[in-house]
Amino acid sequence: KSSDRLTVAVSYRAEGSEEYRILALNGIPQPDKKEQPSYQEVGGTSSTGEFVTVLASIFKPESQTKFETVDTDLLRGRRCIVYSFNIKRENSKQTISTKDVIEQSTISGSSGKIWIDRELDRVLRVESNATEIPTDFPVKAASRIIDYDWVIITDRKYLLPVNSDVRLTSRYDRQLYETRNQIAFRNYQKYGTDVRILDDDDEVVEETPVNVTKP
Repeated sequence: KSSDRLTVAVSYRAEGSEEYRILALNGIPQPDKKEQPSYQEVGGTSSTGEFVTVLASIFKPESQTKFETVDTDLLRGRRCIVYSFNIKRENSKQTISTKDVIEQSTISGSSGKIWIDRELDRVLRVESNATEIPTDFPVKAASRIIDYDWVIITDRKYLLPVNSDVRLTSRYDRQLYETRNQIAFRNYQKYGTDVRILDDDDEVVEETPVNVTKP
């Protein structure tokens, strides 16, 4: 069952922080930044970190990630080596949050697979599953897939996320509920650092680039 459709602007700062801003909810433009709800306050399932954080956490030394070569594959015409990975909860920064009567959050471990382009040594896909979720936490399972591809911005190619699929299984009042987020990253821009997440049938409005005068 389809629920809400969000148009979200994502900005990324050089120090490594991601910021999410609601532009439209089910096609209805949202108020100015000071008045609009946060990404998490809109309700339903939300996810963050697809732009940088998820991938960065896998390779950070403090995560103590264990890698193992498991397969080879052909992904979007590119030959890949597939590695499994595992991060123990004690070394993880992955947070799962839920809000029913009260807001709750917990840290989980993670495991999954990554697809590495064998010629360019670049990550083309990440599949991850939450592990070691506390038994008394409402969310019982969480998984996500992120696909990366080459995107042209101002005549240069950058490897960036293009699609993500996030799924959660939660238990409330002895019933299990499954939710799914399908995210499409579109309309990448440099300098403005805005990324709009649009549905495939939405028209992308071209914006006039900002001219930057160097001192």
